[in-house]
Amino acid sequence: MKLINSIPSIIASAAAGAVIGLLFAPKKGSETRDYISKRSNDYANDAKESLNDLYYGISEEVKEAREDASNLVREGKAKFVDAKGELQSRMDGTKRKASQMADEAKKDVQDKAQEVKGEVKDVAEEKKSSK
Repeated sequence: MKLINSIPSIIASAAAGAVIGLLFAPKKGSETRDYISKRSNDYANDAKESLNDLYYGISEEVKEAREDASNLVREGKAKFVDAKGELQSRMDGTKRKASQMADEAKKDVQDKAQEVKGEVKDVAEEKKSSK
């Protein structure tokens, strides 16, 4: 990006040099026109070369930015897959634990129901025998 900042300076310096050169070294009209033509071609070529350098520099930076973005996307996808796997594993563990707890609660309820059933039977038999 430093090249972008230096292009106006390069062009301004070249133009100033050309003007000063013409003012301090006057020649015949045809020589001056030839000189101006040659120098303007040189300046145009220099400007073209500077623009090509600028384009190449920008192209390289864009290419690097694309590669960086692509790498970030790849890393993000990998982290997402890892997090998804970990979450799935935790969910499976929680599901197993919940299933075990439900089975234990069911067994406790069945045991308590058997206990209550036995107690009700005992109370009913006592009432029968006391009549």
